[in-house]
Amino acid sequence: MASDIIYRIPHIKDEEILKDYMKEHYLYGEKSVTCSMDFDKMPFDNWLKNITDNLNDTKLFICSKNNILIGLLCIRCNLNEKERYIIGDIGYGVRPTERKKGFASEFMAHGIDLCRKYGMKNIIIGCFKDNIPSAKTIVKNGGILIGECDAYEKGRMSQYYKIKL
Repeated sequence: MASDIIYRIPHIKDEEILKDYMKEHYLYGEKSVTCSMDFDKMPFDNWLKNITDNLNDTKLFICSKNNILIGLLCIRCNLNEKERYIIGDIGYGVRPTERKKGFASEFMAHGIDLCRKYGMKNIIIGCFKDNIPSAKTIVKNGGILIGECDAYEKGRMSQYYKIKL
């Protein structure tokens, strides 16, 4: 299945598919969209400029299959230690109608390969403690639980995992 996923940097023609992706998350009652990088807080051209201007620090990939945006993958290459333990080196999200199909694990495995390619020696990745599917995905990809805290969202516990590359 992994060879069917196309990973690419967003471009100007992606505005409508990204809007549709965001809308689906909100229709499913989600309050935020992982890896959207403030998509809904600014005009699309400004958002796209922010994404492309920061490719050395943060790489955002559209993950698609059969011309359908399945999810987003974010690799954060230059975080300081404190940031790593709050937002993590890898982020990924899967559109609600495509969940439970193995895409999260594929995105994460691809993200781990990219981190290795970018010269990282280990990665920190987190998820909310009540997000059992994400925790299972992280563990499946080699994650070892290293701690819990509410630094990402006050009052909501997150778990943090380390993966040695």
